[in-house]
Amino acid sequence: MTTDAMRRPSSLMPTPAQTLRAFADELEAQAIRFDLLLWRDRGERSTAAETYRMAASLARQKAHRYERMAEQNPNQLGEAQQHE
Repeated sequence: MTTDAMRRPSSLMPTPAQTLRAFADELEAQAIRFDLLLWRDRGERSTAAETYRMAASLARQKAHRYERMAEQNPNQLGEAQQHE
């Protein structure tokens, strides 16, 4: 199995999957902040926090899809990005 560093000419440039995972982590951190700031009675989470969690989940799903595409055919990844 090849690593991202082997697939990319520069290991300093993140892959689309790495970028999406980092973005998902940031969204998850925002959700935690909103939970603390907007805590409701009876332990309910804020709708803003849930929205951030949903966006983080979607970003992780997309990252997983990019990883699978890169493993199947490294050239296909660039073509898929152009269509989205």
